[in-house]
Amino acid sequence: MRNLFLILFLLCVCSGTKASPADHVNFQRCSTGLSSVALNGAAATRTLTLYPNAYWSDLKLGIAYTYNAASAVTVTFSCSFDGTTFYVQTSRSISAGTSTVSDFVDSNAVSGNESFLLEFDIVGCKGVKFVVAGTGSPNANDIVSTQCVVTSGG
Repeated sequence: MRNLFLILFLLCVCSGTKASPADHVNFQRCSTGLSSVALNGAAATRTLTLYPNAYWSDLKLGIAYTYNAASAVTVTFSCSFDGTTFYVQTSRSISAGTSTVSDFVDSNAVSGNESFLLEFDIVGCKGVKFVVAGTGSPNANDIVSTQCVVTSGG
């Protein structure tokens, strides 16, 4: 009888310790990124466009910034459901029953060299686009580089 209780106890304790496939996280480094791009350059030079596999669910974007004159580094994220037409992520604020929708822009105030990480949900996106910019008075010496990784699972 004592052995039966011990077996039942062990079954209860150990049954929750197995890892399921959903606990496994896969990741892959993006093959492209921005490399030493001036924040005052044309938008096309500050734009990173990727076409992730449908398997990926999240994208982490690392930004390394070399400071000169900008007051903030901003990132605008867009998603394309068909790989052609991109839609800018928006945010909504409600005041007195009125909803106001505006482009969502990640902004990081800077006063020196910075490295920071942003994370984006890319489920359903056949294409993603990031436009990096500077506020204040960015010049040719305000430089950004990016790296990214895509993940799934977990």
